[in-house]
Amino acid sequence: ENNCGSVRCQEWEVWATAILTSVSNLAIVPALFVIYQRQLRFESAIALFGLISSFLYHFCEPTGILIGGMNGGNWHRLDNIGAIMCFANLFIYFMDNRYNALIKA
Repeated sequence: ENNCGSVRCQEWEVWATAILTSVSNLAIVPALFVIYQRQLRFESAIALFGLISSFLYHFCEPTGILIGGMNGGNWHRLDNIGAIMCFANLFIYFMDNRYNALIKA
């Protein structure tokens, strides 16, 4: 049995949690392809960073496995940075900047 916070859980529960929460991050892959095809390279890089850090956080946190020398807590910090950057990009998108209007001939 493993320690799942304040309760005891079985090993299959740990792995089920790790797999389900990690794989659910792959739902963002179609959106990642769309923004990459639209030549939004910075936004694509931020989204990819967020995807990888979130995937690894949700995998390492319940299992206690170290990946890249980092535990779930370290991946959680990177996941937070990725989420904040994705929201920053979203708010910039909401500004509806028109690049053509900014270019003066």
